[in-house]
Amino acid sequence: MTPPPATEASGKPSAARVAAFFALFSVAPGLLYHYVQDHGRMLGADAQGLARLALDVAPNALGALAASSAIFIMALGIASNATPARTALVSAAIGLGGLLAWEVAQIAIPAATFDLQDIAWTLVGGGAFLLAAAALFRSPSKNETRR
Repeated sequence: MTPPPATEASGKPSAARVAAFFALFSVAPGLLYHYVQDHGRMLGADAQGLARLALDVAPNALGALAASSAIFIMALGIASNATPARTALVSAAIGLGGLLAWEVAQIAIPAATFDLQDIAWTLVGGGAFLLAAAALFRSPSKNETRR
């Protein structure tokens, strides 16, 4: 099975590649986020060590991955002149900025819990998004564009 073409003749990312990215890096992590929030954390109450840590922080990483990816897909359609790399950086800044602002706001919310580990794992999810976007939407090199 061959991967979807990277770009269309116009140089824009192909619709197949955008759809595959959306399914893998926004929809799937988003659904997994909700599963872990609704069921995994209850299971994690009895877990110990690494399993407990993973179930506790997974929503932060998954949320950052899903949110940044969704913003990226929308931005690809809106910012048609921007490179995918620039679009990914702006998308990560928006997605992570919102999630980090929420985490910091929890300092002032009586029923909420501010946690530095949540911030760290949100950044891990954002990093995973940037790696995925760079791998699947890299701009062609000068040698590739000369062919």
